[in-house]
Amino acid sequence: MRKRTCLIVAVAAGSLALGGFLLSHSKAQPAPGAPAAAAPAEPPVDPGKVVITIGNMRLTAGEFQNFLNSLSPDVRALASGGGKRTLGEEFVRLKLLSAEATRQGLDKTDTFRQQMAIMRDNVLVGVLLQKMQDDLAGPDDVKKYYEDNRAKFEQVKARHILIPVGGDKGLTDAQAKAKAQDIRERIQNGAKFADIAKAESGDEGTKDEGGDLQPFARGVMVPEFEEVAFTLKPGVLSQPVKTEFGYHIILVEKREIPSFEQMKDAVTDKLRQQNFERFYDELKKKADPKFDESFFPPAKAEKDEN
Repeated sequence: MRKRTCLIVAVAAGSLALGGFLLSHSKAQPAPGAPAAAAPAEPPVDPGKVVITIGNMRLTAGEFQNFLNSLSPDVRALASGGGKRTLGEEFVRLKLLSAEATRQGLDKTDTFRQQMAIMRDNVLVGVLLQKMQDDLAGPDDVKKYYEDNRAKFEQVKARHILIPVGGDKGLTDAQAKAKAQDIRERIQNGAKFADIAKAESGDEGTKDEGGDLQPFARGVMVPEFEEVAFTLKPGVLSQPVKTEFGYHIILVEKREIPSFEQMKDAVTDKLRQQNFERFYDELKKKADPKFDESFFPPAKAEKDEN
């Protein structure tokens, strides 16, 4: 029973349409979390050597390397072996289509000028973010943040069975609660939790897995569910827990705090985001932007959606 989260628009440093295309068409990307394979060493090439010819245009190895350096690390990792040729082909595609757009006069349109202005701002923000990375979260800062907030990183591994109120079976609140209590007693008397979940749970996303939930941290589940999950001892069956989804029977299998190495990347990202927001808030405070409220009415207060 996870909270619905709001989408946050973020500006990615050094992003290009070409880079996005290559990543989406890569045939051999490493699994999430897997270390990137080291690129095989290549013999040095004279930077002045012409490596791509497009009509009258000549691109040298040095210029191509500069082009690579402007892309994100993920895209640069593709530029080895056959991947380099793929990147070269896409560079040619970019240049040919850009030349055709110029031939048609599209570089003189208001649409082009407006998008170029936006792209310039985005690229500048990306360069700023790249420049600030280490200052926003250095290794010592990340380690200290983890140690100071260890308890906040606790994760729970649990199963649950949901008996919805209403739904397909049209149960009243009292009927759903009574059914959840009956299920609890059946499990306490020896029935297997996973078997009951498969047969009775109203959570279509977990019932086939015996009610199994992925490990979750605080702030992920709805408050009523979370409060019980983070206080229940492993192996102890909860009483029926009422949430907006119905009544839950929760079985916590494990509670643990991941190691620093497991959390380092997540903590680094979190700390960078927090520190960048502070940096931005200071800029905004100094600039003191004003809005014409007849044109920009105040935003309605957003309620946390569970």
